[in-house]
Amino acid sequence: MSAPRLIISAGGTGGHIFPGIAVAQEWVAMGGEVLFIGARGGMEERVVPPAGFTLETVKAAPMKGMAVKDRARGALALPAGVWATTGILRRFRPSVVLGMGGYASFATCAAASALRVPLVICEQNSIPGLANRILGHTADRICTSFLNSASFFPRAKVRHTGNPISKRHVAAAATRSTISALTRIVVLGGSGGARFLNQTLAHDLARWAAANPDVDLLLQTGRAREAEVTITAPANLKVTGFVDDVPSLLADSSLYIGRSGAGAIFEVCALALPSILIPFPGAADQHQEHNARVLANADAAVLMPQDSYQSDRFLELLDDLKRRPERLVAMSAAAKRLARPEAAAAVVEVLKGVCR
Repeated sequence: MSAPRLIISAGGTGGHIFPGIAVAQEWVAMGGEVLFIGARGGMEERVVPPAGFTLETVKAAPMKGMAVKDRARGALALPAGVWATTGILRRFRPSVVLGMGGYASFATCAAASALRVPLVICEQNSIPGLANRILGHTADRICTSFLNSASFFPRAKVRHTGNPISKRHVAAAATRSTISALTRIVVLGGSGGARFLNQTLAHDLARWAAANPDVDLLLQTGRAREAEVTITAPANLKVTGFVDDVPSLLADSSLYIGRSGAGAIFEVCALALPSILIPFPGAADQHQEHNARVLANADAAVLMPQDSYQSDRFLELLDDLKRRPERLVAMSAAAKRLARPEAAAAVVEVLKGVCR
């Protein structure tokens, strides 16, 4: 019997790509074959092949939330993308197709539906994106990260799996020490960095770090964005463009500060890491704020919207977390209750259930 073949369509951002890689690793571990399809010129070209997987690319461009000319470009690229992915599907003959969401996966999923190839989509955010809302009507199964996402899809198709995270994060979570005090703060702007964190927040971090030399801080700016940080950093505040080993960094930290994409949310929960979440205000359908509210409502995080950010309130919050370690301990326990470290394996089980 030939090995089951899986096509994963993921791209655009690390939040779509890295969970796809986590699923691919689980699929290969059970003896299957994997092919990735992504957008030409996208981040996936830099990430997927080094992870050991074959990648084919097609033309694709975002439409939602973009300027009129960019939406037009995305609409014009769609038919060509569907045509190209149809050819790839016919050559590879997958047993099942997995769409990780976003503009980069829409053409592949549409082609899979047209060819009647079993289709599973992953909805990573609490508020589904436009592509997945459309695809949910034709997909065989929908894997959701958040429980409340189910209300946007046909209930019979939904499986609550959580958002897949890497084996490195799972391993780091298994070995990390219990949080008992505020000793190290990590500030991550995501794979591309975040200007607000690099500028506004960096100044407040420097002030707080100077007054608290017994706490180590790290600010990750994003590749080639170090110049956005204009502070004079005290000795206990490290500023770096990129972090190679994020799982180990998170495992050695006692507080995460940053954006609230689904990838970051489920990584910090797996590591039982308390967090201060500052959602990206430009995220489609404000999905980062909705993600953050899930953690805030569970007392696993503090939600601090960027549009209403106040320096004094932020500094007071850090002081309080340092002064009251029991609050950190409670947030850590709440985050752990939300964790789904087995999510990649759960998605693979859903895929196996619809394979042809």
